[in-house]
Amino acid sequence: MDANDDDRFADPYHVSSEEKETAKAEVSCRSQSHVQQTWFDAEVTLQESAIKKHQNRSVRREWTDGHAPAPTRFRWCP
Repeated sequence: MDANDDDRFADPYHVSSEEKETAKAEVSCRSQSHVQQTWFDAEVTLQESAIKKHQNRSVRREWTDGHAPAPTRFRWCP
């Protein structure tokens, strides 16, 4: 992940062979160490904890506590 901040790879108009090899190595490493699944599992744990902590709170109360008006209807994105 350090390659993301490496100044040698900052020019979007020049991609060196070193940068390509670094990218391949990083993808391989992420795949072997299951980074995506680890991040997903951590996010699920955090969200489930927040849901459990706030499961008895009413949505209406949260919307009417002075921060924003309560919605009268919900709009769904297409």
